[in-house]
Amino acid sequence: MKNSLQVTSATRQVRQQWFSVCIFPLGQLFGLTGNRPQSAPACSFPLATMLKRTAHMNIIDILRKIPDKEDKITIELFRTVGDIKQKGFLDKENAIKILKWKSPRPLIRYESNSDEDFKEITKLAFDTKNEKLKIHILTYLKGVSYPAASALLMFYDKTKYPVIDIRVWKELYNVGLVTNNERGQGFTLEQWWTYLNIIRKLAMEMDLTARQVEKRLFDNNKLNQKGTLYKQDKK
Repeated sequence: MKNSLQVTSATRQVRQQWFSVCIFPLGQLFGLTGNRPQSAPACSFPLATMLKRTAHMNIIDILRKIPDKEDKITIELFRTVGDIKQKGFLDKENAIKILKWKSPRPLIRYESNSDEDFKEITKLAFDTKNEKLKIHILTYLKGVSYPAASALLMFYDKTKYPVIDIRVWKELYNVGLVTNNERGQGFTLEQWWTYLNIIRKLAMEMDLTARQVEKRLFDNNKLNQKGTLYKQDKK
């Protein structure tokens, strides 16, 4: 007698259920390998989909438990710059206030842009419908990276635009909603685009603004941070 598993009708039924929800790899099902039997339905929940759903629920749990909190400096800055969307552009004074709020280190480069540069470039960006082009135009201002440009967009319309930040990116990376740039530094245009779409989908689902989603994830990361935020390359 061959030392093999006898496939009974009950075994077939169980196996078919496992195939239908993709709980186990095929090779682990009763020690079998090869293609699934013709009687088994097509896999409706691939492992990658199940992992994404888990990651999604983890983020939703965070967004539900973390309250909204803006510091006094940010609240005052919103008041100072006023309704940028209504004006349609940013002058040098207000743009630099926002850029310093996000990252003060390139201040000398920010200052090298003229008032006319800020007005014309921000107006061109804000009037542009293409989202990638919108943020890319803002990076033509000297010293303005994608994170800094995202801050200008957030103050322009916080319902639609989040600030891209290392802390928020790490929150998304930790649960698998983004899968590259583990360090959350040197963001590219495509990474910003991925980030924007994830934050907007979460905002829509939770009935929040893009800023609320981003800030809650930022606060959660800060609350649970262990070790150094910025990893240095080993020498």
